[in-house]
Amino acid sequence: FSGQHEKLISELKKSKVSVTKPIAELGNEFWEILYKGSGQYQGFTKYFNYLERKKYKMNVRIFIRNIQKSSKCTDCNGVRLKRFSRQFFLDKSLKLAIPKMMTLSIRECLELVKDHQKDLFIVSKEAKKAYEKIVTILETALNIGLGHLQLDRKSKTISAGEYQRLLLLKYLSYEGTNSLFVFDEPSLGLAESEMKALHIGLKKLIKQNNTIIIIEHNDYLIKKSDYLVKVGPRAGHLGGEIIYSGAMKDFKFPRNKAKLVSPAISSSKKIQVYNPEIYDKKFKDFKLLVGGINLVTGSSGTGKTSCLINILANELYYNVYGEYLNINKGTVRKISGPTDFSDVIIVDANLNRYTSRSTVGSMTELFSVVRKHYIKTPSAKVLGLKDGHLSYNSALGSCPKCEGKGALTIEMQFLDDIKLECEDCNGKKLKSIYADITDGKRTVHEAYTSPLADVVADIKLTPKFQRIFEYLKILNLDYLSLDRQINSLSGGEIQRIYLLNKIQKNLENSIIFFENISFGLSDKELIDLCGLLKNLILKNNTIVLLDQNPRFREIANHIIEFK
Repeated sequence: FSGQHEKLISELKKSKVSVTKPIAELGNEFWEILYKGSGQYQGFTKYFNYLERKKYKMNVRIFIRNIQKSSKCTDCNGVRLKRFSRQFFLDKSLKLAIPKMMTLSIRECLELVKDHQKDLFIVSKEAKKAYEKIVTILETALNIGLGHLQLDRKSKTISAGEYQRLLLLKYLSYEGTNSLFVFDEPSLGLAESEMKALHIGLKKLIKQNNTIIIIEHNDYLIKKSDYLVKVGPRAGHLGGEIIYSGAMKDFKFPRNKAKLVSPAISSSKKIQVYNPEIYDKKFKDFKLLVGGINLVTGSSGTGKTSCLINILANELYYNVYGEYLNINKGTVRKISGPTDFSDVIIVDANLNRYTSRSTVGSMTELFSVVRKHYIKTPSAKVLGLKDGHLSYNSALGSCPKCEGKGALTIEMQFLDDIKLECEDCNGKKLKSIYADITDGKRTVHEAYTSPLADVVADIKLTPKFQRIFEYLKILNLDYLSLDRQINSLSGGEIQRIYLLNKIQKNLENSIIFFENISFGLSDKELIDLCGLLKNLILKNNTIVLLDQNPRFREIANHIIEFK
């Protein structure tokens, strides 16, 4: 609908409605035209109704949600239940209806259900079994650190670790047998006590005759396993070998891990946060060391993410940019201390900041380096090529049939779309004449799809991009290819790519918040990351780590414990 903007402007001018005044100053005639249409402009209502018919597609649902503002429903008062459903009560006194129960936290709900066990009228074995299952689910949720979440809390407002544990809860409460479970980094964001609860839940699944595979770097869960398969020696193209395969009891762990030390800092200035409050909860005051590495730890539900990201980072971001982050905003009575940062950066696994066109090459800007390399080849010079001819986001180079996507999409009603490889470019996204240009070692298409470590080795880099490539290696990302879509990466890879994107410029006097940055990293890779964090401190930056990995305690200048 992008072309409709010009038609709207044209119709407004015909009706002598100003197109330069602020919308707030325009009268009803503007709104009539905007929504109902006029002349060639058919009206927002018609376009929106068309999108409503396409809501079974995820990208359409996301788009619609982003252009709407929600307000509490006056009929149900926000509980989302029909009037009939709101008439059910938990106890005989008719004091606790279902809507009220939905506003309770998991911990409060468990206590309530147990208190009313004697009052519950169990009419059948099936009802009793259902009650026992509810108790089991609530107890499991409590044990893995979800007791603080309200039952009606929207999933988009919770942290990545909480979301991971909600998925875990679904499977830890599984009552079937003879199933295979594959858990990818289930320890994300868990304190040691919560990891013990997770292990108990996994053992319960095993007793039900299920098989569990865990992909993990955490020593606690590794040592609790029965059988170990160690893959290495490194990640990506430098891995893939079986280092060890056998019983866990026969595996020999390295005796001495490399010791880390915290960076030397000259400042002792601190930011003080008074009376932070969010989600109707009040938290204790806390301090943050400016110019050092701050480690924030604590069990789930103690307010780490809420206080540091939703409250502190949000306020600091407003100080720099004059607007708040697109997250739930908490309140605070006062923030004192040096808060005049040049930039506020939050490194997490948020996918909303990327599009389907976002790639490793575009985020690191290494696409431009590789294109310039191929533009200098004899074939490219003969054809008189420009950078755009080697970009599938440019009309000069993209395959006209698939528009640089490499595949054609067939829309299916109420089903996932079908994607077929483009026959014209064979999935290369570029016009074949450009995709097949070679520098004598590999074609343009091969350069875009090969590991960066192999491609960059044959290209002369400027000091800036040499530094970026060194960061790539430190962050263990050099096995990725230029055309790898960001949305296809793991949570840990996304975080590190975003960090790399931000530190391409020489960051100074900035505050950087990291949430679970150790996700997916081995101990060796974690040591390299710690070296990078220390380098950021040397440039007068402030680091805040929200992470449970014990390695960070060794490099932290200041530790904040949430209880």
